[in-house]
Amino acid sequence: MKYRFAVFGVMLLSSISLFAQINVGLLEGGRLNRGAIYKEDVEEMKKRTAYFVCRDDDDVQAMQSAFEAVWTISPIKVIPFSQRDSIDLEKATIFMISGFSKTVQYVDQNGSSAGHINWTNTHMYLKFTLPEVKERRGKKKIEMKWFGRIEIYPMTPAIPELKPDQSYDEFLYTDGAVYNWNPTFLSFYLKVFNQQLVDVKKRWLYSSTVDKVRIKQLRKDTLYIPDYVFNNNAAVKNEGEERLDMKKILKEYHYPYVVLTSEEIAERMKSSPAGLLVMSLIISSTDQYLTVFDTKDGAMIYSKYAGLSYNLKPGNVAKLNKIIRKAK
Repeated sequence: MKYRFAVFGVMLLSSISLFAQINVGLLEGGRLNRGAIYKEDVEEMKKRTAYFVCRDDDDVQAMQSAFEAVWTISPIKVIPFSQRDSIDLEKATIFMISGFSKTVQYVDQNGSSAGHINWTNTHMYLKFTLPEVKERRGKKKIEMKWFGRIEIYPMTPAIPELKPDQSYDEFLYTDGAVYNWNPTFLSFYLKVFNQQLVDVKKRWLYSSTVDKVRIKQLRKDTLYIPDYVFNNNAAVKNEGEERLDMKKILKEYHYPYVVLTSEEIAERMKSSPAGLLVMSLIISSTDQYLTVFDTKDGAMIYSKYAGLSYNLKPGNVAKLNKIIRKAK
């Protein structure tokens, strides 16, 4: 049976906790916490097809091929946003863009009007749900069990002027752009998410990852850095400050690296069966997630969360360099 469902709208909240890059586990009541993951739910997921809702102008076949290589817990099917209502929810799990905006208010101690400051932070992510059919008084109702989220990195940090009746989610699926929205980077995240489900193991929001054995590869192997990580995401910047000082950011990184576009890295991967070590950066509002993946098997060998950060900073790279240097 097919049920028409709407895109999840942007919620305005007065306060909410900080989030990490990938969360896996039942999020009860929409609250991101140390949610459990139950074997019976995972067994139900295995019986269904996972639907990944992509943008209408995405290369569906490229995404399908990339995701099939890493998503093993069930069949996976990539469908365009315009076809989302064709999903049979009783036979599906779903990855789909969702998000919220957080409105923050600051008032100085003397309460003067000059001391009132309001600003909005926007978080966008892929939400993974398991639709569940409930029957009440002879009528079927779909309840969406939320099992996790994967952060995405929208190029538009604040809510733009939308078309009538258009949500921010719909904007990202049509007119917006996302830095890490390509088959290569998305497959990295799906690989981690899939493995957590296979192991029936939750992943906490603030989890940091360091593979102390594989991190040593960076002493001699080239780190591939996508050039978007040097974009300036500060809320206030002057004309000509759209890009960060790359040399300053990488000054304390003392190992081989090369900076390429995401597309160039994806092309390089095709001719590198031994795999590449690739950096991924996500900025979600003021939350930063710096990750290094091994493209050979999609393994996450380094992941670090930093709060209150609009941009990649020299200190973030220096921490990575220190961990590489001290690894035994």
